[in-house]
Amino acid sequence: MAKKELRQLYGGRKPKSYRPAHNHIIHTPGFAHGLNGFRRFWIPPQWVGRGWSKCPCGWNSHLPEWKVHYALSDHVKWWKGETKKRGSLEAVHRHVIERLAAEDHRRGFKRGMWDDILKREVQAAKKAA
Repeated sequence: MAKKELRQLYGGRKPKSYRPAHNHIIHTPGFAHGLNGFRRFWIPPQWVGRGWSKCPCGWNSHLPEWKVHYALSDHVKWWKGETKKRGSLEAVHRHVIERLAAEDHRRGFKRGMWDDILKREVQAAKKAA
């Protein structure tokens, strides 16, 4: 009998031992699966520590099953570096939204969804201060 190949799984219920993970596409906590090419999926536990690491990005952290999730180690390294550079995870999220808004403007969108999200983020930060 052939050994079953380990692979990432999209959609459906989480297999018992598999871990939640996402791809390398830049994102913020509110990104839905599919937005801007962002994808979430399940990885086999054997992959953890072998190119996949615990991700500190905060994506879907309000859901218990996603509080601890994994991403490719280079993606995790980027998030840790940006958080250190900018001082907080929230500052990285604002930076990401600003980058996405600027990209929309370069593509000819006068006012896009990222502008609205950025405006809400700035208002929330002012209220918190």
